[in-house]
Amino acid sequence: AVIDNQNVEISIYPNPSTGQFYVETPNVITKIVVYDLTGRILSKHQPLDTKGSISIHQSPGVYLIKVTGAKFEKVNKVIIN
Repeated sequence: AVIDNQNVEISIYPNPSTGQFYVETPNVITKIVVYDLTGRILSKHQPLDTKGSISIHQSPGVYLIKVTGAKFEKVNKVIIN
């Protein structure tokens, strides 16, 4: 599979949030993985759609959300306040 991250717009909102995030892309999302800053996986989601919602039930801080599709993979930082 060819990974072409340059042309993929990923929206994650609201950011910062109290733990509820929405993810949108123009392409189908096959997997969303939430990590803490040590790299520990907190949750995995498979929306199989162009949008999905995630609830992160963790302490306030910075977390990483990796969004993967057929031809893209991007990691975004989110903040829980």
